[in-house]
Amino acid sequence: MTTLPSFADAANLERDEPPEIATPEDALALLRAIYKCPDVPLSVRMRAAEAALPYERPKLAVQVQATIGGDFAEMLNAARLRMKSERATPIIEGSPSPIKPEPALVTDASGPFTHPRRNGR
Repeated sequence: MTTLPSFADAANLERDEPPEIATPEDALALLRAIYKCPDVPLSVRMRAAEAALPYERPKLAVQVQATIGGDFAEMLNAARLRMKSERATPIIEGSPSPIKPEPALVTDASGPFTHPRRNGR
């Protein structure tokens, strides 16, 4: 007869009393207390860690703060003028070369898929 490991024993999985967690001062402290408590089931600890993660580690982001001088309206007008000057690029003048049409391929319509409703039947 094979004995089960201790983590698979049902007596080890069920606990009568809830784990002791100190009264936290805010929600983040509660989440930290839950995911640090070894008596709490692993799935609950993982969910608490997942919920606390955005508040403990900031997301990487790019932040640019540029001051050129002047107020926002002046910078906006300068950007509009730059856009207009970029759009004023010269248009290439030319005429299209003529394309010779190829003659249509004429068939006797005796093969499959020639009649739209029969489709090879």
